[in-house]
Parts: sequence; C-alpha cells; structure tokens
Amino acid sequence: MNKTSAVQTIGILTSGGDAPGMNAALRAVARTAWARGIDVKGIYRGYSGLLNDEIFDMEKEFTCDIISRGGTALFTARCEEFKQLEYQEKAAEILRSHNIDGLVVIGGDGSFRGAQKLSAQGINTVALPGTIDLDIACTEYTIGFDTAVNTAMQAIDKIRDSSTSHERCSIIEVMGRNAGYIALWCGIANGAEDILIPEQYDYDETVEALQHVFGIVGICPVVICEDQGFEQMAKDVVSYMKNCHPNYDGSFKVYTRRAKKSYPITSMEVSAAIGEKILDAFPDASVDVHNPEMTLSVEIRDKIYVYSETLPGPGGMPIGTNGKAMLLLSGGIDSPVAGYMISKRGVSIDATYFHAPPYTSERAKQKVVDLAKEIAKYTGPITLHVVNFTDIQMAIYEKCPHDELTIIMRRYMMKIAEHFANQDNCLSLVTGESIGQVASQTMHSLYVTNEVCQMPVFRPCIGLDKNEIVKVAEKIGTYETSILPYEDCCTIFVAKHPVTKPNLKVIHRSEEKLNEKIDQLMEEALASTEVIEIQ
Repeated sequence: MNKTSAVQTIGILTSGGDAPGMNAALRAVARTAWARGIDVKGIYRGYSGLLNDEIFDMEKEFTCDIISRGGTALFTARCEEFKQLEYQEKAAEILRSHNIDGLVVIGGDGSFRGAQKLSAQGINTVALPGTIDLDIACTEYTIGFDTAVNTAMQAIDKIRDSSTSHERCSIIEVMGRNAGYIALWCGIANGAEDILIPEQYDYDETVEALQHVFGIVGICPVVICEDQGFEQMAKDVVSYMKNCHPNYDGSFKVYTRRAKKSYPITSMEVSAAIGEKILDAFPDASVDVHNPEMTLSVEIRDKIYVYSETLPGPGGMPIGTNGKAMLLLSGGIDSPVAGYMISKRGVSIDATYFHAPPYTSERAKQKVVDLAKEIAKYTGPITLHVVNFTDIQMAIYEKCPHDELTIIMRRYMMKIAEHFANQDNCLSLVTGESIGQVASQTMHSLYVTNEVCQMPVFRPCIGLDKNEIVKVAEKIGTYETSILPYEDCCTIFVAKHPVTKPNLKVIHRSEEKLNEKIDQLMEEALASTEVIEIQ
C-alpha cells in the first residue's frame, strides 16, 4: 500500500502496571496504522525494553486473538533509570535508529511522564491512558477501569451475601492507589453504608493548597442546590443564611449572576426578591448595596451556587500559559523569589544550581533542593540541574584578575544555564538580580553579563529593595531556608574590591587567558551535571 502520511513508522509500547484493555488498545492502534500504510514496530517491556533495544517489526498475526486477553502482549516493566536525562537521550537515539517517526505509549501517569521526556527529546509522542485507578489528570475514563470496577463488584456481592447471613459488618478494601474512584463506584453500586476515599479532605488543607495555584483569584466555599424554580431557590438561600450566618444583624446585599440566560427572571429581579426574603427571615439585618458588611452571591447555572465568602487566591496566570524559563537558583533570598514572581505570570520553570565541592558542602546543595521544593508548591514540578562548577571557578581564580572574578564567573554560569534552557525547551533565563544590590548587579555589570546570552534574561526583582524581596520570601516560605549559613559558590573566592563598572573589551581579554582549557572544563561540567526532579 502506498504511504501517504508524513509518518512512515510508529512504535508502540506498554508501560507501568498492566490493565485490562491494553491489548485491545494495542490492536486498535496497530491496525489503524496498517490501514493507513504505516509500518508498526513493537517494543517489549516498556521503557526498559526500549533502552535494551527490544524492538521488532510487528506483523498483523501478532494482534490476532489478543483482544480478550488480560495483561499486555508487549509485556511491561518498571524502569527507574529512565528518569535520568542520559537514558532519555539514549532512548530517543534508539528510536531514531529504527526510523520510528512517532511513539504510542499505553500506560499510566508514570508512563505519561516518560512520554513527555521523549517529547522533549524531539520524538513525536502520543499517550493512551491505561490504568485501573482512573488517576490520570484530565481523563474521564481510562483503559482498565471498567474491568476493575466490575471485578470488585462481583467479589463484594459474594461478601455481602455472607455478611447479611451472619449479621456482620464487612470492611472491604479495593485497589486504586491514591484515588478513590473504584471504591466510590463499587460502594454506590453495591449499596455500601459508608465509603472511605482519599479525596475526603480537610477544608483548611484544601484552601491552603488552592492558595498556591496561580490563576485563582478567589476561593469561594459554595452550597450547590438543584434548580427547582425561583421559590425553591429563595428557600434554599434563606436556609443557607440560617446555617452559615444565624441571627445575622448586619448589612448585606445580594449579588446575582445569571449564567443560565434562559432563566425567566433577570439578575436584578432575583437579587431584589431574595433580599426581601432575607429581610423577612432576619428582621435585624439591613440592605446596603454600596458598602455592605456581607455580599451574598447567587450564581444561576445548571444548578444554583450560593456563597458569601471569597478567600483570596494567589492571582496571576495559570502555570504554562506563558511558556517556560530556566531559573538560576542559588541558596540566597533573591532567586527563589524571582522564580515565584515569574511563575505568577504563567511561566513554568526549571532550575540550574552551581555547586562547588569541596568548597560548598552537601548541606548547601540540600538547602537549594529544599528551596526548590518550597517554590515548587507554586510553580509545579521543577527539573533541577546541579552543575559541578569547581574546576571552572578555580580556573577563573587562577587565570583572571581578581577584581573581575565575579563577573567572569557569572558569564560562564549564564552560558551553562542557557545550554540547559535550550535542552529543556525554555524560552528565557531568570535570575534574582536587583540593580545596584551588589557589585555584579550594577547596570554596567548586567550589561556585560547579558552579552553571553542569546535568549532573553528576565529579572523579576530588578527594581525591588532588599526588604521588599525579604517580605516576598517570608510570604512564600523560603526566607528561613535561604538564611541558613551554608555558603554557595557565589560567596567563595570573592574579591575584596570587585569591579563595579566592568568594560566588555577588558573582560574579553581576561577571558582569553582561559582559552587553553575552558572548553574542556565546560564539557566536563555539562557531562557531570546531576539532574534532580523536584515535585
């Protein structure tokens, strides 16, 4: 058959925990590809098999009689080493060596993360959600879930019959890892008296978590009522007031938002009528539409939403809506704040940290990891690149004028950070610099530092005083960690009198003294970089 698609060959693998239906998905993908003239290569044992080059030409006979079989015909395996960048790069090269244009991954959340890493290596990747737990974000129904629920239901039916006969109460644990979907569905279907699921939450804990999610302006605890006409809605609203604000005697106004435009009463009419009902129920209350002590909000959608409290959210823009940046993260106060501030504008971040053993300790490195964990509460997962900067720093110290040490060191930091930024598909660099704060942050110094960069460098703290930066650090929970007395590489080998107005031509001449071995040192630093995934 003539191949008309730009994709000539696809690979298929199954990964993680097996789930009923994986074979059906495998068969459907393969036969759809063949119908379009696309070659199919199977990959045994997931990412582990991919790294071991367990790739074969899949023929149509392979997919015969597998649709009703459990497990996966391609087998599966866990692969911890695939979390490391060098193995991701190796896997991408293996795929290219087999002329595989696109990869289809069937698996759960761990498999999806692996697919995302391959996508970052330039591999066209599609992932099919296959997990009995139904715990993959943004999916309504995953491969294997239906079978898991029905299997559990059959077992519970038998246990229930025995429990009824002996007048016993049975506590039944089902699968689901950290998600309660199987338990919930089975509990409803089997008539459980109570269902204990992980999603049962602590109110304060939930609010705190939401206050770390950029893009949320306000958090409104609501009561949801069925839309059974205006009279019932008015009763529900008054009931809400009696439960949440008993004996209310202050001023209020009713604000109605009619998202359901087919509702027969206008927003103003609803507000006026409900306000009247509340006054009847609370004779000591009063209406103040301009400056009320409480605003009672009623939103008319497919159902009725009632609330009277709006807790502040962090504001900003949702993470990822404005691209990705590489943060130069140190152990100081400023850079974590810069990461927080740029993320608030919708930018997802990875980070680069420069470590200088034995001059900087493992405690200093752990301090930075802890800082990354704190800002990850706001920014989401961060890939942290830990660069061994010792040899480069020593070469600069031995070969270059001491008053230029910091500037030249910063220039090489920017070069290395930009390398990882390109690798991680970032569009910019981010630093915690503020004009005039130290010698390396004067206008002249920033100009000289920027000269080595091809991509934009953003400095969210650029116009803030130190006390303003400290206030933000205290707010986001990084300050106490930042002030721990563990030195980073920026604080060692510091000149007594650093240059504050460096001349670019002079800096270039000083850097020429490094030409003999700096390229090799850079390569060694890049090759030995440790990658830590911060969740």
